[in-house]
Amino acid sequence: MTKHEGCLTFCQVSSDTKPRRVPTQERSRRRYAAILDAAADVFSQVGYDAATTENIAAQAETSIGSLYQFFPNKRVLFGEVARISLDRFRGKYETLITDDAIRGPWPELIEMAIDGFADLQFTDPYVRAVATNVTMWGDFATEDVALQKALIQAAQGIVQLHAPALERQQLHLAAAMIVHTISVMMYIAWREPEGMRPAIITETKRMLVRYLAPMMDS
Repeated sequence: MTKHEGCLTFCQVSSDTKPRRVPTQERSRRRYAAILDAAADVFSQVGYDAATTENIAAQAETSIGSLYQFFPNKRVLFGEVARISLDRFRGKYETLITDDAIRGPWPELIEMAIDGFADLQFTDPYVRAVATNVTMWGDFATEDVALQKALIQAAQGIVQLHAPALERQQLHLAAAMIVHTISVMMYIAWREPEGMRPAIITETKRMLVRYLAPMMDS
């Protein structure tokens, strides 16, 4: 398998929740980033419904007028937070799933991937903002589905490397199970009390390794 077969490819997907303008000057870029950072924090802490643009502007230490220069309303602001969250999932994948990792022992790859995505889920404010507000999924559903498909396609190439005898339908099913199991279990772990998270992560690893073992070890 060549390097690109285990990497992600993404379609360019338009969104209905675009910022009013993206700044080009350094000072404006810093203010733009500060507003987004504040929005991610506020959305993750109080939820979309309770969040206000006034609170976000105050946390960003900028005026409400400055916020509206970039984002016409709260929904557009959340859409940009969600887009950045998906970008960070892509970046985490590229960081974790290297050529060496792909060609190493597959149980170690599963464990590393779960640990890496769990760390992103629990520590990144943009990812937490999306996990906290799943009712807003419709605003970024197209991009999220595209990401899921790309992850499944990449996982399929990795499974094929370790289980070359599997038929195409089995390969796709195994890849889909890997991606969706990690995605769902990380969300469940996020919703549970913090003390429960390590056990859920451990059980997720065990569950996937046991599921894959008959295919990978044959």
